[in-house]
Amino acid sequence: MICDGFDDLDRQCAEGALTLEPPASVPTPRPPATAEERRRIQEKYREKIKERKIRIYQNALEEVIRREKASSMRQVVFKVPVQTRFGQNVCLVGSDATLGSWIAEQAVNMIWTQNNIWQCELKFPRETTRVEYKYLIKEGNYVIWEPGQNHVLDLRRLQELVQPNMSRGVEAARVIQDSWGRGDAQGL
Repeated sequence: MICDGFDDLDRQCAEGALTLEPPASVPTPRPPATAEERRRIQEKYREKIKERKIRIYQNALEEVIRREKASSMRQVVFKVPVQTRFGQNVCLVGSDATLGSWIAEQAVNMIWTQNNIWQCELKFPRETTRVEYKYLIKEGNYVIWEPGQNHVLDLRRLQELVQPNMSRGVEAARVIQDSWGRGDAQGL
């Protein structure tokens, strides 16, 4: 029977048309009849609790692994002195996706600091072991590539040279001081 509102419900209750008994399709829970049935139900709940604890531990482990991967990045600060004019920007491009994969449009913009030192800080995944890179000067759509050989950075050596700061659990950034046009010097 469909009710239009509370007035209709009140009327139906007064007439005895509505009862408070559950519909026949909903089984009424009953207590376990035998000790064996009680033990079976207890064991079922113990299994559910055990499965839940295992899921909680699995989720916690996955979170620890995710955080460890996120924190296991190598931080590198690239610095290069370059004399530029107003409107020019120095960028960094290289063999790794972090460096734009040799695509000038995806190069990393550097920041000008005092004494015409351009710098940027990047984080490389632990599995990245070696990168080659060059500096660019961009002015609008015009790009000047750094002459000479590529700079080469062996990221495995960074791990040997830099000790983690255990108070924060973060590895200190390694500073790479390069010179424009002097690739393969490897700033280490």
